[in-house]
Amino acid sequence: MGLNKMIGSSLLQRYLWFIILILFTFFLAGCGESEEAVYEEPQVTEENTSDQTLTNFIGADNGQSEGGRGTLAQYEKEIQELRTENTSLKQNIIKLEQENRSINARLTELNAKYTSEKISSESAEMTGESRDISSSSGTMNEEALPPSQATYDDAIMAFRAQRYDFAVKGFRAIVDGGGEDELVGRSRYWLGEAYFAQRDYKDALQMFQDVLKMKNSDKKADAQYMAARAYENLGKKAKAKAAYEKVVKNYPMSKNVKSAKARWAKL
Repeated sequence: MGLNKMIGSSLLQRYLWFIILILFTFFLAGCGESEEAVYEEPQVTEENTSDQTLTNFIGADNGQSEGGRGTLAQYEKEIQELRTENTSLKQNIIKLEQENRSINARLTELNAKYTSEKISSESAEMTGESRDISSSSGTMNEEALPPSQATYDDAIMAFRAQRYDFAVKGFRAIVDGGGEDELVGRSRYWLGEAYFAQRDYKDALQMFQDVLKMKNSDKKADAQYMAARAYENLGKKAKAKAAYEKVVKNYPMSKNVKSAKARWAKL
């Protein structure tokens, strides 16, 4: 009985140890596979990540390099085009300067020719007028002149010939005759011009002011300008400036506007 018990107990222990051994073997095998899986998986992931990083880096670098080379080539092309255009513009400028010099030379030649012809024409005209004035001078000196168109015409010819004494006498005869017609207005203006030419600026100013006081006269714009000139020569700068300003504002279509602006600016 005791023996059987011992035998049974020994077999049971053997079975238990066998089972324990099998279980332990399975446990070790399982741990080994887990460790191998854990160990191998990070290696694969790290290697793939490194390869991907390197690929990305190389790819990006190649892209940037190709893009940089393309941009530089484009810049070089644009610079070359600008240089070509600049050269063309310089050539055009040189050509235009040559044409301008030719035009200026031609204008100088034409101006000289025009001036020469004008002087010849005026000399001939003045010679004819001098003859007419010589014949009328005796009449002006000998007797009082009538306030007529003929007297005005003789006075104008005398003024153009710079015979201002005779011109003053003729214009004065018409002005003293009185009236407000156009002939009187014109005579007042030219009498002022004759006084101005003789540097009698005070009497000249009086005549120009008389013209401006008239209701109707086609010489008002000219009289306003000459009144400003008279003020300027009399040293009355403030009044001269005011008179020039009136020329510009009141008579904008007058031929004297440009000159009035220039003299106004200098005062």
